[in-house]
Amino acid sequence: EFFGYFGQQKQRPKDSSGTQFSREPAPGYFGESFGSESSSTAQRRSRGDLNLASVGPKLEAPKSKLEKLVLASDMPLSSAMSLDWTIQLFSWCAQTLIHLELQCREIPSETWQYFFSEINLPSLQHFRIANDKAMVQLSDILKFLSRHPSIRTLRLLDGIHLPPSPPSSLPTPILPNLEQMVACPAYLQWLLQDENQCPELKEITLLTGYWYSFFRPLSYDLVDTTLENVLLPQSHKLDTIGFTLTREHPDLDAWLQSHVSSSAEGGSNAETSVTNKRILPRFVHTKHLRIDSMSFSDIIESNSRTQTGPSRLELIARFAGSFPDLEYLELDISPADGLITRVVDAIRQHCPQVKKLKIGHASAKDIGQFGQSGSGNVVNAS
Repeated sequence: EFFGYFGQQKQRPKDSSGTQFSREPAPGYFGESFGSESSSTAQRRSRGDLNLASVGPKLEAPKSKLEKLVLASDMPLSSAMSLDWTIQLFSWCAQTLIHLELQCREIPSETWQYFFSEINLPSLQHFRIANDKAMVQLSDILKFLSRHPSIRTLRLLDGIHLPPSPPSSLPTPILPNLEQMVACPAYLQWLLQDENQCPELKEITLLTGYWYSFFRPLSYDLVDTTLENVLLPQSHKLDTIGFTLTREHPDLDAWLQSHVSSSAEGGSNAETSVTNKRILPRFVHTKHLRIDSMSFSDIIESNSRTQTGPSRLELIARFAGSFPDLEYLELDISPADGLITRVVDAIRQHCPQVKKLKIGHASAKDIGQFGQSGSGNVVNAS
């Protein structure tokens, strides 16, 4: 309906005075021709040029039914006219849109600034941004989030440029209804530096990698700092903590090893477990843990082993076992032949405190319902 409506608009390239409008981007809008002007003057000119993309008096748009929108291409934002059309699309569906995802690759900061300043979605509940290059400025995304307190699920995967020294404080709270957050360490540190920032937050998933480039430099020290300074203070009010790991990262096994017991026993006994970093045993309120992979490959494979030392499966099991009061563990792995039994055996050995286990897309089961026959089948313990 919307594109039919815009099709009529597109066929009317003249205004009432007969002026012909160009469909090309305004000169200099995406360049640096405004470098000698003040930013406010440049902004006024660029917005004025954008208005030239409007093609005469607007027709009455049809009533929107759109609830979810995914921008998975640069095209809707790549020219002045397409950007204007896209913003009008958001205006049309503003009252009904509850889910927005942005997956663009090379949209410049000036365009993002204009885009985020122009859209207002009062019904928005789920927001996800996974842009390739960090072109979105921190101030622009902050203003956008502040105008959308209805957001309940926030996924900041990639694409936001953080300055060397992010603001030391944020307006409190900017997301009073946020319940779930998925983000890399730097974004979590920025948004959740104040423990009271998101009072309804119940679930945090920590990304130990970047969405678009698995092999970009990653500081596991930053991951640990986020664990200790952000997740730990929040852990008493969280229902679930998640880790999305980068299976291919060469330092993953070493990082897991740094958090688990040096003994082969593992388990939840904090008195006998000698860890290198002693962070995980302090998560005494964590009952539900989820571990999955950033890529389409399983974080644990049937033949996965480090070159030396424990297997990836053992490291994951001992990592989970370091949460002393863990009761429910989710592992996002495929139920390959023979693997389930090995996983269950490892969990029983290294996570004796776990009562419920969920593997892949299967339903969660009490740990006692998994058979021990070697078939990997689930049996009814009753």
